[in-house]
Amino acid sequence: MYPDIEAIQNPLVREVFALVAGDGILRPAPAGRRLASERFTLIDSYDEAWERLGQSWLTPVSSLPGAEAEDEVEELCWSDIVADQAVTASGQVYEAGLRAEEDRLLRPSHGDDFGDFVAAHLPGKYRVLLDAAGGDLVDCVRARLAVGTGNAWMEGIFLAYRCGGFPCGWDDENRRLVVFLPPEEE
Repeated sequence: MYPDIEAIQNPLVREVFALVAGDGILRPAPAGRRLASERFTLIDSYDEAWERLGQSWLTPVSSLPGAEAEDEVEELCWSDIVADQAVTASGQVYEAGLRAEEDRLLRPSHGDDFGDFVAAHLPGKYRVLLDAAGGDLVDCVRARLAVGTGNAWMEGIFLAYRCGGFPCGWDDENRRLVVFLPPEEE
């Protein structure tokens, strides 16, 4: 079991843990649906979300949040973009000298890691998304620990989860994250 969330000193990091513990992952509330529709390109097909995780497309790298102005066009897939952002978040923790704090938060001494924590709160029918969701949320913790809300990409990812969705791609045309938002339960 994870330590008391209220004991986490950093309020932005605590917010990530509280989202997971509050069973907010992939369980959109009406307010989350409204916000998501304003900020993201939404899909409601689980199969399409799963396909998008490995889908490649040609994109100007400069269209991605946080990219430099070079107009380079590359073939990218979602996992490439996420991996690049994970390296950025991890580097930000290292540069800030917060590796020990990261270890304390994400790999506590009692043996569970953050992935176990996410797994315990992810709806069963979406367990196949555990690796991706767990990785995204680890990177949100890292970025928020190191730079607060200063990593625009990771804040967009966190917002997608906070809205009850699952970020699974990039919409080049509209320059927005593609987010799977589970259909409303009947």
